[in-house]
Amino acid sequence: MAIQPIDLQAVYTQMDKAAQIAQQQQNGPQLARALQENRIVRETAEQAAQVQKAAQNEAEIKMRDSDQKKGNGDAPDGKKRRRNADSQSPETPQQPEIRELYLGQHIDITG
Repeated sequence: MAIQPIDLQAVYTQMDKAAQIAQQQQNGPQLARALQENRIVRETAEQAAQVQKAAQNEAEIKMRDSDQKKGNGDAPDGKKRRRNADSQSPETPQQPEIRELYLGQHIDITG
């Protein structure tokens, strides 16, 4: 069965729609990848801003603490504030506390 000119006429009228669909199929993954990259960049920038805020807050707290220590060290009655136990012995390194998560969760009442 051969293609008749009337059949081609219907195909030519729909050719622009077929081209648009083919272009969308080719550009779809690229567009999705670009959107995902933009989202990742935005999230990374937000996380960096949060880290900077936390670092800034920590620096402010340290400055306040050092100002308070300086102010309390020069008290008029000559008494200095007692330091914490971990700051009393600077020569001994502080050991991290090791704790098992399951401890205290299961109580064996058989016995």
